[in-house]
Amino acid sequence: MKRRKGRVFLLLGALLLSGALGLTAHNRMLSHRAGKKAADVLERLVLIRGDAAAKAEPIASNLAAQPAQTNHAPAPMLCREDYPAGESEIEIPDYLLDPERDMPAKEIDGAAYVGTLSFPSLGLELPVASSYSEELLRTTPCLYAGSAYRDNIVICAHKYTVHFGKIGTLPADSEVVFTDMDGNRFLYRVDNMELIRPAGVMEMTESGYALSLFTCTLDGQNRLTVRCVRSDRS
Repeated sequence: MKRRKGRVFLLLGALLLSGALGLTAHNRMLSHRAGKKAADVLERLVLIRGDAAAKAEPIASNLAAQPAQTNHAPAPMLCREDYPAGESEIEIPDYLLDPERDMPAKEIDGAAYVGTLSFPSLGLELPVASSYSEELLRTTPCLYAGSAYRDNIVICAHKYTVHFGKIGTLPADSEVVFTDMDGNRFLYRVDNMELIRPAGVMEMTESGYALSLFTCTLDGQNRLTVRCVRSDRS
């Protein structure tokens, strides 16, 4: 009888181990596919965007005469008359003239993308879809809420290693860069991290931070959230 029970336990253990290995293999396969898709979309987005992003400088570098903004303050709505004399040749981005405008999007394979997200310290750059859905999350980070133009953008992604699986290792003050499809670059630095319950939508979207990034914790019970402030302002 004891032998029979021992065999049953061994069989159950083997089944559980086999299931765990199968789940791990499945997750690795999904992560691999997500990484390949993200890399393909990123390459095509960069081609569509052209060299505008490479030429673009953080707008604040051209706005030394503008009053300094606090890290959490929304971007001001400017007009052309706000620029000092002699700077009339500066091309004012549309988003500074109208921060409420939607971020431009480009479509690839039936999905629209609003830009790219870069983590220099992780050696990682990713496309960002213009909307959020479970289907899109399988292949790319998604815009969850807000806008880079209004300093309240929230981006989410799965915890795949090739997506947001390593954002919990970002050092304090490390740089994060969002580049829209017009080539405008928005520089941020990591300020802090927190855990938010899935039901805490307002806590996630109305934090006062310029950029929030989140993914599920390993147990799926919370959302690991990285809060960032703008670093391209004087």
